[in-house]
Amino acid sequence: MHYAKCYNCDVNYEWKKGLFCPKCKNIYADKVYLKCDNGQSNEISVYEAITLTPNSKLLEILARFIVQTKENFDIKHQGFYIRNNKLIYFHNISSTELSIKELSTFESIDTNLQINNPNEYKTLKNEYKQIPEKCKSSQKTNCSNCLSNPYLSCLMKMFAYIETSYKPQPHKGGEYGDASFVSEVNNSQQNIKIIMKSEEKNGIVLPSTRTGREIIVQLITQYMRDSYNPILMILTPSQIDGYLKADIRNLVKLKNGKVVFAEEKEFIGIYKLAKAKGYKLKSK
Repeated sequence: MHYAKCYNCDVNYEWKKGLFCPKCKNIYADKVYLKCDNGQSNEISVYEAITLTPNSKLLEILARFIVQTKENFDIKHQGFYIRNNKLIYFHNISSTELSIKELSTFESIDTNLQINNPNEYKTLKNEYKQIPEKCKSSQKTNCSNCLSNPYLSCLMKMFAYIETSYKPQPHKGGEYGDASFVSEVNNSQQNIKIIMKSEEKNGIVLPSTRTGREIIVQLITQYMRDSYNPILMILTPSQIDGYLKADIRNLVKLKNGKVVFAEEKEFIGIYKLAKAKGYKLKSK
C-alpha cells in the first residue's frame, strides 16, 4: 500500500477539489505522484490512488434500505469500498471485535467491579488519575530503562507487571501504537498493538474530538500499511462513542483484522490486576 505525498514537497496531500498540497499549493485534479515505502515514485490517476470507505452512519442508512429489498446486510460482517471507480463488496465470516477476556493475558480481570464493589471501583479510579499517562521524555531508551526503575511510573508501565512480553513503543509521527505484547487468542499466540489515549474531559471519545480523529488517522495512515496485521487494542479510561467504534471496526474489517476496545471498566480492571502484581505510583 502507498501513501500519497506531494512529488515536490514530500508533504502529505489533502483533499480540496482534487488532491492538494498544503505547502506548495499545487492541486492534482487528475493525476498524482505516489511515493512507495522504498522511495520509488509512480504517477497514477487520482481514482487509482484513493480508496473511499463509508463511515458507520452511511452504512447504517444503507443497511436500512437494503433490508427493505429483502436482502441481508449485516454491517458487523459485511461492507464495501470504492476503488478505481469500482464498488468492491466483502464479507468477513468471523467477528471483527474481540472482548478483552478473549486475550489470555486478561482473562482474569474484573470487568464488573463497578457493579460488584462500587467503592473499590471509585478508589481505583481516583488512584490511576494521579499516575501520568507518560513521562515528559518518552523515548524508547528511556522507556526500556524505566521498566527496571521502581521510582518511575506511568499508565503504560502497568502492563509490565502483567505481561512479560510487554514492549513500550513511544512513537513519532511515522509510527503508531504505544506498546505491544504477545497473548494467546483462540489457542494461538498473537501480537497485540496498544493505542492508548488519555481520559476525555467530557468522558466520551467522539469521532469529532481530537482523540477520536487521532485514532482514525493512525488506523488509516499506519495500521492499514502494517503487513504484520496485529490485533489492535484501543485503550482509554473513557467511554468510546458507538459511531467511532463502528468506524474503527469498518477500517479493521478491511484488513480482515481484529480489535479490542478497553474502556473505563476494562481499564480499571487492568489497573487492579497490575496493582495486585506489585504496580503502584512511587516517588523519590
